[in-house]
Parts: sequence; structure tokens; C-alpha cells
Amino acid sequence: MGCRFSSNKILLLIGFGWYFMNYGLPSSLVADNPTDPITGNPDTYIPNGDYSAQIGQFGYSCNPPGVPLGYASVEQQLWIPDVPGQDVEIKFKYIIYSEDRAIGPPLDPNDYDRLEVYVMSTSGSELVFSDANKGTNFGCSVWSRVPGPNNIRNGKTTGWAEATIDMSDYEGESILLSFRNYNRTDGFYNTVSFIDDVELNFIP
Repeated sequence: MGCRFSSNKILLLIGFGWYFMNYGLPSSLVADNPTDPITGNPDTYIPNGDYSAQIGQFGYSCNPPGVPLGYASVEQQLWIPDVPGQDVEIKFKYIIYSEDRAIGPPLDPNDYDRLEVYVMSTSGSELVFSDANKGTNFGCSVWSRVPGPNNIRNGKTTGWAEATIDMSDYEGESILLSFRNYNRTDGFYNTVSFIDDVELNFIP
């Protein structure tokens, strides 16, 4: 496991000990600032730091079967310590670009694209986090950004969104942490996610 230690956290550096998996969509380390499909300019927030992961891919034709169905993932096997008197959490930063949206009439999660985080343990697989474009704009070449003006996260409309996952239920266990970018249902709308600054934190 590629790590950087400090007094109360472990930084899980993307690219060290992580597996980049293709289940219909590719995943990779970010080599250059990707082009923001909304502005046409480089998104200079990506990468922020030494390493970040791109899960999914731009450039697919928005015409069935142009956008592959399935998911891309970046994942790592972790031991979650059981530290007396402390809780454990995972924090990470993310950005989503999507032509799809996750609002409207009640929808099954399998009907739209989104970023999902899974924890797999001896107890099975658990979805512990998800996010998606929840703005009103969607369609071929109609991209929305998370965070963005129509997808405010923690008061932010640019940069990175941040999330925290409580890992208390997994203390003392070996787990597989999996970040997944899903394209679902049809070959129309594409979604690409970015992950950075994954931390395992210990909370007194």
C-alpha cells in the first residue's frame, strides 16, 4: 500500500498500491490537466498534487452504442486499524463531469450514471457513498460539473468536492475500497470522475 504518514492520518497515494480496473470503461492516472468539456480549457484543478485518478473516458460519441456501458474503478486492499479510543474515517476529493443527470421522477440507481464508492469485506459488498449530476441540464454534449454552479457541494461551485466515509464498522478488518464511475442504461450519455487525496483518518 502506498502511504504517507502523519500524526493522525494516512495518505493513500493514488498510483501506489492501487489497481486500475476496466469493467467496460478505462481508468488511469492523470498525466495532464484534462480539458474541461464545458469551457474547452484545461481544468487546472486536476491533478491537484502529485497523483489523481481518472475513472471513465471522454471522447465517446453520444449516439448508441457510442458510450460503453459498465464501470471503471480504482481500488485498493486496506487494513482498517482498531485503535482504542479513536474512530476511523476515509476522506477523499472528487470531481464529476456528466452528460447524464440523477433527478426527475423517482429513479432506480441503475437508471443513471454516477460515482459510487464500495467497501467489500467478509460481510459482503456495501455501497457507502454516491454522487452525480443533480442539476437540470443534461444531454449529448451538455456537460455538468460536480462541484459546479448547478451542483453546489459544501458551498463550492469549483475545485474539488470532498466526502467522508465512516469506517467504524470495519475496524480490525481487511477491506477492498473501490471507487467506481458508472455509465448505465443506454449508449447516449457519458460520465467521467476524478479522485484525489484519499486519506485514512483517526478521530479521537
